[in-house]
Amino acid sequence: MASRIWTNCHGTSKRQKKCSVCGPWKTHWIQRQNKKLPKKCQLQYKKKGKWIMCTNDANVGAHIRRLSSKSSNKQFIVPACYGCNKRGSKKNPVEFKLKTGCLVSAIQCTVRAKKTQSRTKSKTARRHSFNPPGRKISPPKGYKLKPGYKCRITKRKRSYWTPTGRKSKQKNACVKP
Repeated sequence: MASRIWTNCHGTSKRQKKCSVCGPWKTHWIQRQNKKLPKKCQLQYKKKGKWIMCTNDANVGAHIRRLSSKSSNKQFIVPACYGCNKRGSKKNPVEFKLKTGCLVSAIQCTVRAKKTQSRTKSKTARRHSFNPPGRKISPPKGYKLKPGYKCRITKRKRSYWTPTGRKSKQKNACVKP
């Protein structure tokens, strides 16, 4: 794989800032490879006919693809430095070789749908076990809280909360016994 010629995919920072599940593309690479991110850039670039080893620190997950016109346009993530990630343009592509076989597919993870469902469930669950901010306090003398309502002190004021987690006024939250 190292002998193949690769090039940058330009415009990906605007289209795909990060993986929808993993976050930044370098984190996506780490999770897919189950390895630590290499310290150095994994690309060799061609300059004036010579292959130059990049020795800069790897701080991004760069999108690359095969340079060959016959190959598919499939994108991969590889640890790279800022300089190699920005090299070249669509009209003037820069050729790369990989130092090691460290490619990861740039396809978005699909676990997100499951996370969204569980997040929705937890919001519903949170409504029923709502814990408002502030210190727990009892209502003023001569008043009693309605069932499910909570009374807290925040910023030296009493605050009242409905069972669904909305702020309320004392006259709605308290009753005289």
